[in-house]
Amino acid sequence: MLKEETLRKGNDSARWSMGKDLSTNDLQFGTEQSNVQFAWNMIPDGIVDRFAARLTKDGIKHVDLLDNNLGPEGTVKVVQALSEKKSVTDLFLRFNKVGKPGCDAVGRFLEENETLTHLDLRGNKLKLQDVGGLMESLETANFHLKKLGLGGNYLGPEGAARLGTMLGRNSSINYLELWGNEITNAGMESLTASLLHNHNLTFLDLWKNKLGVVGATSLATVLAHPHCALKTLRLSHNNIQNEGAQALARAVNQNTVLVELDVSANNIGNPGVVTLGRSVEQHGSLQTLLLSSNAANYDGFEPFMQSLCKNATLRRLDLSGTPLGGRGADRVAMMIGLHPVIQHVSLNGCNIDNTGGEALAMAMRQSLSLVGLDLLDNQIGEEAAEKIATAITFNRKLRHVTLIGNNFTQLTQKRIESTLAQRAAQQRWKAYNPLEQGRTKSDSMADIAATSIAAKREGKEMMKQKLFRKDLESLSKYTTQGTVPPPLQQRSPSLAGDEKKRVAIGGFTEKVIE
Repeated sequence: MLKEETLRKGNDSARWSMGKDLSTNDLQFGTEQSNVQFAWNMIPDGIVDRFAARLTKDGIKHVDLLDNNLGPEGTVKVVQALSEKKSVTDLFLRFNKVGKPGCDAVGRFLEENETLTHLDLRGNKLKLQDVGGLMESLETANFHLKKLGLGGNYLGPEGAARLGTMLGRNSSINYLELWGNEITNAGMESLTASLLHNHNLTFLDLWKNKLGVVGATSLATVLAHPHCALKTLRLSHNNIQNEGAQALARAVNQNTVLVELDVSANNIGNPGVVTLGRSVEQHGSLQTLLLSSNAANYDGFEPFMQSLCKNATLRRLDLSGTPLGGRGADRVAMMIGLHPVIQHVSLNGCNIDNTGGEALAMAMRQSLSLVGLDLLDNQIGEEAAEKIATAITFNRKLRHVTLIGNNFTQLTQKRIESTLAQRAAQQRWKAYNPLEQGRTKSDSMADIAATSIAAKREGKEMMKQKLFRKDLESLSKYTTQGTVPPPLQQRSPSLAGDEKKRVAIGGFTEKVIE
């Protein structure tokens, strides 16, 4: 059995975690505490009653009982205690084996409650027969709940159909987690029929549900509907293959509100990737595209990157686990250098070598928007890593760059980590500096513009510095003689002669004195 100790008891929260043996004294809530977090513990049967009694305190809003093995009886006691309060807004009961009695108790609680907006029942191994009372309450009595978490259960195709019936009549739920429920393509077809009439759902997570090509094609009809409100759609690990990806791509082409699309680990090959790329060329809202661990290679990603160069909204791209190699990394680098707003790119485990690393280093210097780049577990060597480190120093917008698992020395890794750590410390200082608190968005935009101009100017000056570095060291001995050193005569013939002298100002900035 897990143990616990009180970590914090402030004015607005009570939180426990593992440590000493649980005692009744540890369950004393303050009079103004609104958040109760009691996660990752095994609450003994003898203390459940006392714990539930403490939940009758006024003002409690957030209750998190993650992974406490409450069981059906414990869940009923907790929910009954909370039913006397009209203030609870969030109730998290995930991984508690609540069973049918616990689920029915939650359903009865929802019938009378008008404040709860987030209910989390993930990981409770619930089946269709367990959620009947909950579905009926949401279908007929409660129209205030906004977020419903049912991931990690065993609803199956029949449960998906029952859930679809509820969604067809409930217009308040806009966030739905259904990952890992073995819905299959049959359940997806039933759920799709209801989603076509639901214009409020904005978040849908269907990770690992064995949807296949048929399920993805059914869901594509929802995306293509003119009144579709979905902004986030997660479909990873569903084996939708090329046909499913192409159906979704055609739907995305007609959709105007989608912000995030996750089709990772779906066995999508080159044809599917190319079609997806074309669908987002002129898309006006898509900001996140996750394509990791699919079956496409360079032949598919080369035209895909060309399409992304025409996009003006994408901010996050994940291609981890795809065999890009050096050539593919070069195409990604081209996109990063040209894209106006891309911020985060993940290329973990993509077989990127030194050639690809050097191309990415150049893109990191050129990009005006890139903030983070993940390059874990590739084949980048010392030479490319040095160039990446220099690019991080040069481009001050970069905040997160991961290079663990590559082929370069710890010294270079420490140099990169030190630069990023100093930058993070500067950002924290700015966040807490009172002088920065009154800054407006226009001030920030002005800073970005000034940084861009300064970066270009700094680049030009660095080139000058590199060109004249050796000459400037010996320049002083020639200025008194009124002549120009031979190297400068070759590079700058116009400066030759006794009438002009070149002096070094500020380290590397040169000025011609008449």
